[in-house]
Amino acid sequence: MPTQSDNSANSPKAKAMNSPKSAPRKNFDCALLFDDPIVQEVRAVRHDLAAKLGNDLHQIANDLMSRQAQLGHRLRKTRKK
Repeated sequence: MPTQSDNSANSPKAKAMNSPKSAPRKNFDCALLFDDPIVQEVRAVRHDLAAKLGNDLHQIANDLMSRQAQLGHRLRKTRKK
């Protein structure tokens, strides 16, 4: 059974994962993630929508909930287990 110390920042596992000696990921190019045109389009739409709502988190959340209520039939439902 894991103990509280297993999840701490000082645990051997945490130290090993955060060690600068860890090997870098192979075949992983961060530039690909940031140059994706779809990601850029989504970020632009998100930025524009936030600007229209005055960058107010409460207004953004209300807008998202109203859109969800209008388009709920098009959203995927999660299965109950």
